[in-house]
Amino acid sequence: MATATLQVRIDSDLKQETESVLKSMGLSMSTAIHLFFRQVINQGRIPFDIIAAPQLNEETRRAMDDAMRRFQAGMDGQAEKAGFASEDDVAAWITESRHEEMTR
Repeated sequence: MATATLQVRIDSDLKQETESVLKSMGLSMSTAIHLFFRQVINQGRIPFDIIAAPQLNEETRRAMDDAMRRFQAGMDGQAEKAGFASEDDVAAWITESRHEEMTR
């Protein structure tokens, strides 16, 4: 089997982190790339899902902005007015709001 050289430009930090993980698994960068290519051929596709980071809808964004305003008001010594006594209260309120949104 003839070999070919593949040259790729990549962020040096990403390369170093990847090499470290691969080394811990007993793999070289070359072997990992070879495995990736084999899986592309075997599966006829990229062998993992590529998913964009979830985007917040407008209602969730407004709820988070409202929570932040209320929390900041509490940070200014107006906790009772804000309705939150701590960051945990804000997180709980956001979680509850998102749950309500998802069950509608």
